[in-house]
Amino acid sequence: MKNIIHRIVLAGCVAMLVSCSQPPAPIERNGDKYYGRRPANNRSLANDPYADASQNPLDVRDDAVLEVQDERKRDAYDEEFENMQSEMLRQNNATTPEVQGNFKLANPMGLKNFDWPLDGKVLFHYGSGQGKFREGIAISAAQGVSVQAAATGEVIYVGDGVKGFGKLIIIKHDGDFMTAYAHSNSVMVRKGEKVTRGQAIARVGKTGDVSSPQLYFSVRRGKMTIDPEKPLL
Repeated sequence: MKNIIHRIVLAGCVAMLVSCSQPPAPIERNGDKYYGRRPANNRSLANDPYADASQNPLDVRDDAVLEVQDERKRDAYDEEFENMQSEMLRQNNATTPEVQGNFKLANPMGLKNFDWPLDGKVLFHYGSGQGKFREGIAISAAQGVSVQAAATGEVIYVGDGVKGFGKLIIIKHDGDFMTAYAHSNSVMVRKGEKVTRGQAIARVGKTGDVSSPQLYFSVRRGKMTIDPEKPLL
């Protein structure tokens, strides 16, 4: 009798050992099989997108799974942020005009007896900008490029006595107009000299309060400043 009981107990122990050595049965959801432990705190598999054989294998620690989840969430946030940046840049480019651009008129103020002093890109236009009012425009050009008189007239100022403008030339024209040319690298005319439209008067530089070669060009009529990129009324 004792031998029979002993055999029954032994068989039960063997069965328990065999069952413990077998991997757990797969967890099924929507026809797919997931191997591993069930999510902690009785969470359903539907709320745990990372509970599959590759990301939560048998006996993997829960904190390792959470680390993978956090990393994937960060990747998703980074991708969303990049997409948002791209969309903002696209909208900005679609609605904001280019900062640099060609002159808005073929001739300054639309007057045929005036020409632009050089060919280049407009760095900033006449008017308000960056907390101050600009009385002229800045034109980007390579160092040493020739600057030409916008119209026939007389040179009434040559020097660097105006703070921030570097080497400056001012020419007086008929009709009470005056044009100014600043930041020159070198000057090719003298005060009192008569110049003609298109005559070389200076070379582009970066003297004064600028960090790149450019020409500051402004127009006045009497005491009033004029936007050279708008037709004169």
